[in-house]
Amino acid sequence: MRLETALDELSEQGFEVLHDLDVGFARISHCVVGPTGVFAIEPEGRAERARVVGEAHRLERLLHAAGVDQPVRPVVAGKEVCEIVQEPEPRLHEDTVDHIRVVLSLYCRRRSA
Repeated sequence: MRLETALDELSEQGFEVLHDLDVGFARISHCVVGPTGVFAIEPEGRAERARVVGEAHRLERLLHAAGVDQPVRPVVAGKEVCEIVQEPEPRLHEDTVDHIRVVLSLYCRRRSA
């Protein structure tokens, strides 16, 4: 499954899929927020693993500043993606997910139609 298709499917399943987040000195290509957590996703070849980890840490700091202590999992996605999100325990409370969605939407660069 291609990355774009996987992100579209997650969006249809109720996950918030944000694109092109500005986190200071870096941009995160995709961010997925849902009851299974927060994921910073970069396509393979766009960024080294260490950079993706750094971007995820920046995102964690932004969330922390907004009052949400939530780890952000860095993901490097290949051209063919079998599964992006696996359901870890415990699940996030719905209020926490909503709070994270609102905070991250402020950092999302608006795409022109």
